[in-house]
Amino acid sequence: MRVPPGAQLVFQQVLNATSGDPPSAFSDSDPRFNDWLGKANDLRLFAVVDRVMGPVVTLFVLVFETPDEEIAWFPSLGGVPNINVPDVSATDITVVSGSDTGSMRSGRPSTGFRKLQVSIQGDDICSARVRVWATGRGGYRRVHRLLFAERMTGTSSLYTMQQCDWLSSVDQLGVAVVADEVSGTSPTLTVQTEESSNGRTWTNVNATPELNGVTITPGFPAPSAFGFSDSLPLSGFIRFRLQLGGTSPVGTVKLWVTGREIRSS
Repeated sequence: MRVPPGAQLVFQQVLNATSGDPPSAFSDSDPRFNDWLGKANDLRLFAVVDRVMGPVVTLFVLVFETPDEEIAWFPSLGGVPNINVPDVSATDITVVSGSDTGSMRSGRPSTGFRKLQVSIQGDDICSARVRVWATGRGGYRRVHRLLFAERMTGTSSLYTMQQCDWLSSVDQLGVAVVADEVSGTSPTLTVQTEESSNGRTWTNVNATPELNGVTITPGFPAPSAFGFSDSLPLSGFIRFRLQLGGTSPVGTVKLWVTGREIRSS
């Protein structure tokens, strides 16, 4: 079994908050665990809250992920908290649990790295000690690679390397794409997955591109992610077609793949 065994204490801080909305600034889990948290496709979270000072306290725990720790992180569930406890006890220890699973992500396998962001909110000034343990289950990360990094100009399609037979040797495939240093009028990005049985004749995996004309803007963009679970077997060779849209589009596009294994070794 290659999934990380046991549970790790990945977050332990005393958090403070002022009154009202929004929640206090989110605090990150220990960055030493970013790689460990990304090894398994599914996470079980176990939070303990104590030493509460102040009125009613609400706890928020969100899982964030990224294909590369040097670029933007994005919330695994699109901003929905993985743990949301609206009434933390001020006189006792509060124990709650939550998860981050492929089914919660609509079947999409997780990308390469994860972290937690934790915050509290109260009706008035408050504080609490929060500890969060994580346990990884299923979908061991077998491979994680930057597959494509090119400066794209115009609307012609570019392809990742064709002889990527190792892509089809995994059970689940997570894909993350980011476009940066973008210019042009109304630039968009399309990414379509293609498969082949012999590496010469290719067909689209899905009729509609997995990323279909997604609007890209300058700045510090968050990756767009999609993937394939074991419910959709792929052929022996896989490649990705990338294309910019709009008027005179230019951008630096990077694509990462994360291969996950669910079969026992």
